[in-house]
Amino acid sequence: MAFPEVNARASSIENTNVTSHTVTLPSGILPGDLLIVWFVADQNPSIDIPAGWIQLKQRGDGGANVKTILFYRDADGTEGATITVTTSLTQHSAHRAWRISGHDKQTSVALADSGGTSANPDSPVLGPSGGGKEFLWLAVYGADGANDATVYPTNYTDTFYLETASADPANSCSLGVAERKFGTDSENPSAFTIDASENWVATTIAIYPAPPPKVPTEPSGIITSRSLRTTGSIQFDGADTKVENTTAGGLDSSQFSMLAWIFLDSFGEGGQGRILCIDENRNVFRFRVDTTNSRLRFVATFTGDDGSWHSGTNSMATGRWFCVGLTYDGSNTTNDPVFYLLDTDTDISLSLIIATIIGTEPTGSLEAFNTGYCIGNEGNQLQTFDGRIAYVQYWTRILHKEELNQAAHFPGSINNELVLYLPLEKDGYDFSSNGNSGVETATALGLGPPQVFTPRRTLIAAPYPEIETPPLIIQKHRRVYQR
Repeated sequence: MAFPEVNARASSIENTNVTSHTVTLPSGILPGDLLIVWFVADQNPSIDIPAGWIQLKQRGDGGANVKTILFYRDADGTEGATITVTTSLTQHSAHRAWRISGHDKQTSVALADSGGTSANPDSPVLGPSGGGKEFLWLAVYGADGANDATVYPTNYTDTFYLETASADPANSCSLGVAERKFGTDSENPSAFTIDASENWVATTIAIYPAPPPKVPTEPSGIITSRSLRTTGSIQFDGADTKVENTTAGGLDSSQFSMLAWIFLDSFGEGGQGRILCIDENRNVFRFRVDTTNSRLRFVATFTGDDGSWHSGTNSMATGRWFCVGLTYDGSNTTNDPVFYLLDTDTDISLSLIIATIIGTEPTGSLEAFNTGYCIGNEGNQLQTFDGRIAYVQYWTRILHKEELNQAAHFPGSINNELVLYLPLEKDGYDFSSNGNSGVETATALGLGPPQVFTPRRTLIAAPYPEIETPPLIIQKHRRVYQR
């Protein structure tokens, strides 16, 4: 494993008030490069990025003085020299872009951000999941006004400052950046110093290093023949069906991941059919579909304001199988969940979707998950799922994309901290070591298991390789390759 490398950098500004902002990209872009852009605008406009780029975070200072956005793209070599970013208001803007290689293409970036008013923009502490790797760290800030950066975070190099027209202080903005290669579990850059007190947003960014080459191995973990040979799914009627366990324990964690296969007949009762609800009496964890813009939605309960996020418009549809999932680190209120989606009409593996926050960031701390879960509904039965659900899996840790892909195609095969695994072939039996089986209410066997496409576009039931094992005898299964 080695540190990611910055191969090129670029900067640009808009010195007049405009809504279309030309952002210069680094030179020499190659397919597979990671492109990251830090964009700062004066005041508080909404910011739209070009198609094909992924927003990591858009944030203001808490007032209406400065707005920042961080976004990225895995390059395909067709990007060109510039892109156009639009703002809802005419504003000045400043931009910094990086071209990076040697990064993890599955889990590219982690971040934490903060805001304030002072002469010391302070990028917050960040502890990426799976820490201790050879991370490339970026400490960045965006500020109102045009005030020079005079001090940069300790042990950081390649420092850079950029401002828009200082002759127009009412409309100007500025940014500062610094870089560091450092293998650590967490990083807390020291503060920048600027010439005068201003409103600011500061962010700490970790670029994951590329993992070492992998030798193909058996899917990890222990699998039962029953979990591999399921032939059905549970049908939920959009009215009152559910699978629940009101006393299940061992589910509490500030970091978690989940997956489920779902088939929508409609978007469910009230247009918000529940997929999974943890601690159902208090609705601490709510993952559901949402008829508004046909998307996924996740809600987490905090001691202050709750957090709510959604996936992109029209990311869900009725009439076909999807594998849906999420990962979330609730230990920091600035963290956003990541959604995962496999559409059997178009995909053969999970796609990563950065979640968009609804309203403001949560406040306080994530509520503890006490007991119980409900699949296909909530405790008061007002948001019943309408369609079929199968292979619900829940872990008390953050899984990488490659692990989630394996678990999507070979359910139950990633059993490290797997605390809930219900195939739902015909009942609510839990195959995890927790044994938190659920009771099904007014359920019926569905029409068949999830179907996915192979690379040859042949429709098969991917989660069921043929393995000759006696029923319910626990064995490791042999290697299975799909070409």
